[in-house]
Amino acid sequence: MQPPEIAQYHIQERCTEQSYMRGLDYFYDGAISNPILHDYTLSGTCEGTDIEPYRVTVELAPTGIATANCSCLYDWGGDCKHIVALLLTYVNAPDTILSLEPLFATLEAQPKSSLLQIISELLKYAPELAPIVQAYSDIPGTLQESESLPLVAVYQEQINSIFRDSFTEQHQFDRGFTQLEVLQQKAELLGQQGEAEHALSILLALIHQSVVHYSDTSQKNGLLEFVEECLISFAEIAVDAPESVTILEHCRMLLRLSFDAEQVFTPLLTSSLAELCWRQEIADLPVAIEQDLMEQGLDKSPDRQAHVQLLLTLYFQAGRTEDYRRLAQSEEEE
Repeated sequence: MQPPEIAQYHIQERCTEQSYMRGLDYFYDGAISNPILHDYTLSGTCEGTDIEPYRVTVELAPTGIATANCSCLYDWGGDCKHIVALLLTYVNAPDTILSLEPLFATLEAQPKSSLLQIISELLKYAPELAPIVQAYSDIPGTLQESESLPLVAVYQEQINSIFRDSFTEQHQFDRGFTQLEVLQQKAELLGQQGEAEHALSILLALIHQSVVHYSDTSQKNGLLEFVEECLISFAEIAVDAPESVTILEHCRMLLRLSFDAEQVFTPLLTSSLAELCWRQEIADLPVAIEQDLMEQGLDKSPDRQAHVQLLLTLYFQAGRTEDYRRLAQSEEEE
């Protein structure tokens, strides 16, 4: 990834003069700690008036700054001083920012015992990371069932933070929704660049967390439309993805979500899965979806009609006329 070029005037355009000057002071005082750059996400902590440092995250784009978020309570227009300080670090002290790509390459060569020791030390000093580490584990009943899914868990944690910090008040909804849209755009960009696994993981996390937090938001129609857009992007990227991408696992998670979600989401999820099952490029998907559908049980469905329609689509596609007729007849009788 080629880091985008950002100048100080780009930062000034995004904030008030007071925020910029205070952020400049914070930068020169060394208030930013542990700045990290991973893909297009810049993050770090900033010392402030609170006892605990503020968490700052900036989503970059090839053309510059996409959006930014801080755990502070600032809400008076533009970026806060903590965001300004992090961006000034990116511009004026790039050597202090840790890029995770080389670190990941080094960790891949480490034995399992070394990785477990690293995780142990991290949890001693940062126990708040425990839920993320747990999400990486292969625990029955969680979403983590393949090598790709820990990436989903990482984005779920980030999206949880967005909902927690930006969706509790009506006037904060637009800011939080913008951050979700930036992640969606990031996924679409990664898909165009051939990073299908990463792109699908972001979209799956967006879909899952939006469904989970649906009842907590005041703008339910907007969130419903957003999920629909994410599902469209998911299908487009999945169809063009190379065979090495674990599409089956991602789709299975969507199917399980369709049983756990509120009824309003079930037709959207099943329709998206049905569309993917029609694609010849994903030959094993219909068989896997049918198997999981039968294991879940139609009687447990929040929208039985939607799941029955998905199963009928699978039977029709496979040319299983007798199964199609038997299911259609039994549903008519009920």
